[in-house]
Amino acid sequence: MKKLYILSVLLIAGAISLPAAPRHAPVAKRIFKPAAKSDEASHAEIWCPATQQMFLWEGEWILTETNNYTYNSMGLATEDYTVDGDNEGATRIVYTYNDNGNWKTRESQSSSDLINFRNSEKTVREFDAVVPGFVTATYGYNWLNYEWQQTGNNWEREVTRDTDGNVTKVERRVLYNGIFDPTQRFFVEYGADGKASKLWSEELTSNGFNLYWEEGDVYTDIVWERTDGQILSDEDLMYGANRISSAKVISDGDELSINVEYRDELGSFKGEIKGLIDGMEVTSVIEHTVCDIYGSYDEVITETYTFEGESETTVATNRYRTDDFGLDLLVYVSESFGGEEEIFEWIKGDITRDSQNRPTEYIQQIYNYDTEEFENSMRILFSDYIDAAGVSQVTTDDVNSQVELFDLSGMPVHGEAAPGVYIRRQGSRISKILVK
Repeated sequence: MKKLYILSVLLIAGAISLPAAPRHAPVAKRIFKPAAKSDEASHAEIWCPATQQMFLWEGEWILTETNNYTYNSMGLATEDYTVDGDNEGATRIVYTYNDNGNWKTRESQSSSDLINFRNSEKTVREFDAVVPGFVTATYGYNWLNYEWQQTGNNWEREVTRDTDGNVTKVERRVLYNGIFDPTQRFFVEYGADGKASKLWSEELTSNGFNLYWEEGDVYTDIVWERTDGQILSDEDLMYGANRISSAKVISDGDELSINVEYRDELGSFKGEIKGLIDGMEVTSVIEHTVCDIYGSYDEVITETYTFEGESETTVATNRYRTDDFGLDLLVYVSESFGGEEEIFEWIKGDITRDSQNRPTEYIQQIYNYDTEEFENSMRILFSDYIDAAGVSQVTTDDVNSQVELFDLSGMPVHGEAAPGVYIRRQGSRISKILVK
C-alpha cells in the first residue's frame, strides 16, 4: 500500500521549515542558544556560558567532554575549545560570521596532547544576496600533506531571477572530478498577476546506462495566501513569506489537491491533501499548532485510505517543546491504528536555573519501551556565564592591542586582578583565563 504519509512530506517535512525536533538519539554535543536581557542602564545583555560540560549515563554520570566558548557581541560562538572526558585529546573549532549572523567559515583543529594543534577540516559557505539565510555554496576542505585540499562536501546553488527580481530557477551543482556538475533543478513560472503559477523540479537520474533529467512534483493552479517571489524550492510553500492556500500537484503520475488554512502568524495551519493513488482514495489532514515563539509545536496527521468501500485510518502525533535557551523539553512521536498507539520516540528534558533564570543544569531522559520507564541519557552543566555584548564589542584585530580583563559579570578589571576566572580581550581575541 502506498501510504499518503509519505506524501504528507509535501506539507510537513518538506514544504515547511518546522523547528528541528530530533528524530534520533541525543547528539553528543548541545550547542547553547543565548538569551538576551534588556538592561536600560547599560546595554542589551546577552548571557552565554563560557563553560559547558557534557555527561552521558552509564549507570552513573560519566564526563565525556568539556567545552569552553568565546563569543562575539551577538552572542554567537566564535571558538569552541573541547577537551575529552579523560583529558587526552582536544579539538578547537573557530567560526566567522557575516553581518546577518550566519556562520561563513568553520575551521577545526585537533590535538592529542592538549598543546600542539593540527589543522583538520574547514568549511566555507556563501549566501544569497536577496534571501540572506539561503546558502548558495558550501566548500569543504581537509588538511592533507600540509595544505588545505578541497574534498568532501562541495556544492553550489545558482539562483536565477527575472527583471522583477522574482526567482525563476535554482540549480544545484556538486563537485565531481574537479567540475561542479548540475544534479538538481527547480523552476518557477509566473502568471499575469505576477505571482508564481507553476512550480516543478527535476533531478539527474541514471537508468544504469544513461543519465537523464527526471521530473519531480509539479504544482499548478496555485492560489497564494501570500508570496514575495523568493521561492527557492518546493520545500518553502507553507512557511514565511510564501504560503500556498491551494494547488494541484502531480506526483508520480497521481493528481492530488492541496488546501491549507492558516491560523496565526506564528505558523499554525490546517492542511489537507486528497487524491487517488493507485486507484485508492487517500486523504491526509495535517493540523500543526505553534505553541510559542521559541519553536514548540503540536502536530496531528490523520490519514484515511479507502479502497473498494473499505477504509482504514492512522493518526500520527508529534509534540515538540523547547525553551528560550533552545533546550529540548519534550520530543514525542507516535502513531495510532485501530485505536492502539505505538510510541516511536519519547524524550523529556528538565532544566535547573540560577537566580537570573539562566540554565545551570540540563538532564535529558529517554523512554524505555521495555520497562515503560524513563531512563537518564544526557546531562549538561552550564557555568561561567559572560555577557557577550559587554565584552565583545571590538574594533580591531591587531594582536598588539592592549590586553583588557573583565570579570564574569562583564565589568572591567582595573589594576592587579585577584585570583579567579576572568575574560581576557586583546583586539578581537577573547578568552577565559585563570589568575592564581
